Amino acid sequence: MMNAESPIPPHRHVVSLRDVRDLGYITEEMAALAACKSGPVRLLEGFQAPNGKGFGLLHIEANIPRGRQLEGLGFNSAVEFVAYIAANFVMVATQENGRLLLLAQCKNDWLHLVVEWDPEGFWSCTTAIPKRHARGITAVWTK
Repeated sequence: MMNAESPIPPHRHVVSLRDVRDLGYITEEMAALAACKSGPVRLLEGFQAPNGKGFGLLHIEANIPRGRQLEGLGFNSAVEFVAYIAANFVMVATQENGRLLLLAQCKNDWLHLVVEWDPEGFWSCTTAIPKRHARGITAVWTK
C-alpha cells in the first residue's frame, strides 16, 4: 500500500507570478542585521476572515480601496504589487512580533510588505500596503 501525501490546504498554496514562486530574497547580510533567517520571499494564497484578520493574497485582495490604490500606481494585480516590492525593496526593518517590513519606492510612494518566517523555510507575505511615507521606521538594512 502506498502512502498518499495529505493534500496541501488551500491557504498554504504558494502563488507564483509567471511561474516564479520566489519573489525576492532575504540575504545572509540582511538576516544577520535583522537577527533572523535568510531565505526566499513567497506569497501564500492565505485567507481572509470576516473580522478583517488574515494573511496572504486573499487578505491583500480583500481591501477594495487598496486595490484601487494599486491600480493608481500602475499594478494590474495584488500579486504583481507584492512581487514588485519583494524584488525591489531598498530597506528592511524589524517589527516587535518578529516580522520584517520590506520597503520599496514607486513614484512618490513607499510600498510596505510585511513578511514572517514560515516553518517550511521561507518568508511568507502577510500583507502589503502602499503609503505616502516611511516615517517612524528604523531600518536595519538599506540598499
